[in-house]
Order: sequence, then C-alpha cells, then structure tokens
Amino acid sequence: MSTPARPDQAVRIWRELATGQWLVVDASDERGTRRLTLARAGHRPLLDWSRLTRSEQRIVDLVSRGTPQKVVALELGCSPSRVCETLRGIRARLGFARSGDLARAYRAMHAPDVATGPSGETR
Repeated sequence: MSTPARPDQAVRIWRELATGQWLVVDASDERGTRRLTLARAGHRPLLDWSRLTRSEQRIVDLVSRGTPQKVVALELGCSPSRVCETLRGIRARLGFARSGDLARAYRAMHAPDVATGPSGETR
C-alpha cells in the first residue's frame, strides 16, 4: 500500500504530470479512492514556456483563466480569429491537441503554491 503524498509533494507531482514529465500507466477506483500508477516520461521534453512571445504568453494566460477568446481579442486589440490561430500555433509548437490541455498545463506551472495555515493545514 502506498503512502499519500504531502501537499507540497502533490503540487510538484501534479505540475510535473501536467508538463509531461510523468505518464499515467494505470488509473483505477477502489472503494471511492482514485489510484494512479505513474511512470517517468524520460523521453519527453519539458515544456519551454520561454519559447512563446509576450503576446502568446498573454493569450495563454488569459485563456487559462477561463477568459473567452472573443474577450481576449478585445483586450489585446486583435480579431478573435487571430487569437484562435495563435492558440493553434502554440498548441502545435508545444505538442497539445486541445486548448484545454494547454491551459491546464499552463495553470499547473504558473499557479501559486498551495498555501498552508499556521498548523500546517492546507487552505
């Protein structure tokens, strides 16, 4: 039986999973508890967010926060089709099939660490 990860370990593992450093080998539910079997994905490169331009990073940041593409376009002063084309190019360059996967990986890498209270509980 495995030991559950501490919150700081869980955050690190989640970020690594979201960026392709781990592969899910098996997923199962046992008595209401989800168990994942992970394996290091040594052959997959890490995501290099610095390959994105400032404009591309801004688009991914806004989309990852749930901002609709039309609102992103208004905020950046471009057309919605330009936002869509830019996201398509980013996904292709970084190896994502869907924008949702790209947004999740971005949030995982750029989300603040888990905050803990004075007694160590997670907030």
